[in-house]
Amino acid sequence: MGYVIFLSPSEDKNIDTHNDKNISLDSNKLDYLESLWIKNNKNLLTHRQNTIKLYNNCLEKIINKNDRILLKEIYGSNNFNEKSANILHLSLEKNTLIQAIRLYGGVAFKEINFEKLDSISQEIILKKTYIFSNLFGVILASDYIPFYKLKQGCKVNGLTLKDIYKPFYSILESFLAKHLNSKDDVIIDLRANIYTKIFTPKQNNIFFEFYKDNKVISHFSKLYRGAILHILVNDFLRLKKDSKDINLQNILLFLTNLKTQKFSFNSFDVKNSTFVLKYDIY
Repeated sequence: MGYVIFLSPSEDKNIDTHNDKNISLDSNKLDYLESLWIKNNKNLLTHRQNTIKLYNNCLEKIINKNDRILLKEIYGSNNFNEKSANILHLSLEKNTLIQAIRLYGGVAFKEINFEKLDSISQEIILKKTYIFSNLFGVILASDYIPFYKLKQGCKVNGLTLKDIYKPFYSILESFLAKHLNSKDDVIIDLRANIYTKIFTPKQNNIFFEFYKDNKVISHFSKLYRGAILHILVNDFLRLKKDSKDINLQNILLFLTNLKTQKFSFNSFDVKNSTFVLKYDIY
């Protein structure tokens, strides 16, 4: 396999996402869960079905009982207004399936700028990028999911990150052990810290830190991670005709020579199998 890319989701979604690739969905059915990564795993499918049913029950309780406490926990808002009501109903109706890479609309995904990439770059992201969703667990960028809103760090029992990812640990370990079994293979880990804490890979992996005035930044780092992915795919991965050229050494060489108008490489540390690349932002 050579490499895979790990990416965080975003709480912001593209509500008005119109694309001829979208799929109409009967909101009463959960069949779409069967097509998500990883397929043909009955235990994981049952887990996802139970999670969505619990999530839907929470949404119905918020709407029917004006439950402000649950509204804040699920949505992150204290008030019922036109915007929050629209988000809640869209999340409950689930009448359209959208590719994950096109649904998420946070700053990282704006920097990735998927629609502006050429078809080769898009195909790389669709096939190689694994998004750590707050609701569906690990999914491929190409997987089709409905609109949803779930606050990062939700504490509702059954919907916490720990609950969502409990069955994924062994699946991820087996998957990576099978597909990244060479010393030249690597995970390009563009996740935020909260997601690296729920799963730490054993394989070679590249992690990114961004600094301003010699202080590491966290809140805005997702923007720069999105920019890294856009540059990496557009200026390196799509240009390599021979898959053997896409390996740990060559990826590190590219990333450690990276300089843009927004940031430039500074240094890196190696901790066990993790290469921590540090960049200064302007």
